[in-house]
Amino acid sequence: MKDTIGGMECKGFADIDKCIGAVLAPNPKHQSECCAAGTEYDNFLLSEVPAMAADDLVVDSETAIAIIDVQKDFTVGSFAQPCWGTGGSGMVSRSLNSLRRQQQLAA
Repeated sequence: MKDTIGGMECKGFADIDKCIGAVLAPNPKHQSECCAAGTEYDNFLLSEVPAMAADDLVVDSETAIAIIDVQKDFTVGSFAQPCWGTGGSGMVSRSLNSLRRQQQLAA
């Protein structure tokens, strides 16, 4: 997205329609060029945020874990995430496995 916007000549009000149209235009290669390649946020996490070791996360009987916005309308429903098809279902199973491990540690 940043490359798309950076390459545009949007210098004034006369260019607004052209620029908005270019940003909102469907990209038939979205799955391969964005999702599978990793979003800007994915790339930021991988390149800038230090990885945690499994032992870095302390879980005990005082630990609370909140999971939000994973209901159907935010995954595959009305507000579906655009990259759900390239790993979303795996995210759910990995989250469940993690919760089971955390539950065992906190017991």
